[in-house]
Amino acid sequence: MSNVQSRLGSLEDERKITRVLTRYCDLLDTGNADQIASEIFAADGIADYHDYVVTGREAINAFLVENMGQYAHTAHTLSNVFVRSCDGTRAEVTSSITALHWLQEPSNGGSEVHGDLAVIVANTDQLQLMPEGWRITKRQTRPLGRPFLVVQGPSKTMIVDS
Repeated sequence: MSNVQSRLGSLEDERKITRVLTRYCDLLDTGNADQIASEIFAADGIADYHDYVVTGREAINAFLVENMGQYAHTAHTLSNVFVRSCDGTRAEVTSSITALHWLQEPSNGGSEVHGDLAVIVANTDQLQLMPEGWRITKRQTRPLGRPFLVVQGPSKTMIVDS
């Protein structure tokens, strides 16, 4: 393989890896959290979400579906994607996600107070190239700073540091 072909292969791997991370955010924001485990994670993948560590697609799926089900809408913005290493079969990547979450509206249609959540997280992902494409084998997510809640009531809005 020529040097140019090798460099093109590396760039293609980085592009495909970045698409996996972008797809993760897209699935969350389109209400398809139930597809993340099968499309993004390896069968025995580990997802370490700070206070919760889940292993395997079934457990990851259950965790994401339950947690994302409380939100009416979300907006996850992926940034600072850095492929730290990639040998063509395994990769380590760091990234950040800024996530906005809008809680479900009160079911009684009343003027109950509800809040919206904003959080910024740092991710460290280990990926492996599998027959179906690049998959996360381990994700470690850590909050940067503390999440905050925007609480909205009938007469005022305030930001609450959680």
